[in-house]
Amino acid sequence: MGFYETVFSPVLGPLLRLGPFWAIFIISLFLAFLTTIIHKYATDQKRMKELKEEMKEHQRLMKENKHDISKVSELQKETMKRSMEQMKHSFKAMIYTFIPLILIFGWMNVYLSYEPVMVGEEITLTANFLEGITGETELVSVPAGLTFEKTAKIEAGKAIWRIKAEKEGNYLLNVGYKDKTFSRELLITSEFKYFPQLQEFKEKGSEVKSLALGYNKLRPLNGIPWIGGLSWFWLYVLLSIGFSMLLRKAMKVY
Repeated sequence: MGFYETVFSPVLGPLLRLGPFWAIFIISLFLAFLTTIIHKYATDQKRMKELKEEMKEHQRLMKENKHDISKVSELQKETMKRSMEQMKHSFKAMIYTFIPLILIFGWMNVYLSYEPVMVGEEITLTANFLEGITGETELVSVPAGLTFEKTAKIEAGKAIWRIKAEKEGNYLLNVGYKDKTFSRELLITSEFKYFPQLQEFKEKGSEVKSLALGYNKLRPLNGIPWIGGLSWFWLYVLLSIGFSMLLRKAMKVY
């Protein structure tokens, strides 16, 4: 998360203040514009237009000669050649856009996957232990303002607490096991912010593998029939396809 926090959050972070839908909307529009511009200037547009027209003509001829198997077969071969050439031209543009897209997708996956935790909302904290560990563990030195059961049993390698907050703030949750303490942060806020869902502990000899918060998954279109269950990724895909089609048509990109 540190990389995304340092590199992308100063630029993309302010969009979260608009709400998740508009953040995804603006990012989708920007990326569609970026990829369209790169495709336009990284490919031979004159040749791309010719290829598109040739394939369209081949499709027309195949319909006209649908009873002539030999003719249709020959046209299909020619269409395949044009399609492969078209893909070859597009590949260069794909290379230029691949890394920026992957990095921004990574940022979106970190910051747009879950809903924030608000005052009075119950959330679970799960401590994941090494295989074979049993007994009890407890939350220790937890700041005031949280409601929870102090002790939890370790069952099937997990100990789970249900926590509620009485006021907004950044709370440090400390899980005590034997003589060790494992900590992670919990943010309670009405703004669209949250800390990473998983905090891992990779130190040698650590009985606790990770501490996980049970966030609710973000559904940007929640409440809208048919598409209310879409995650940020599928909303991005739908918006991106629409924006790309409009921009390519407006900018005459083939």
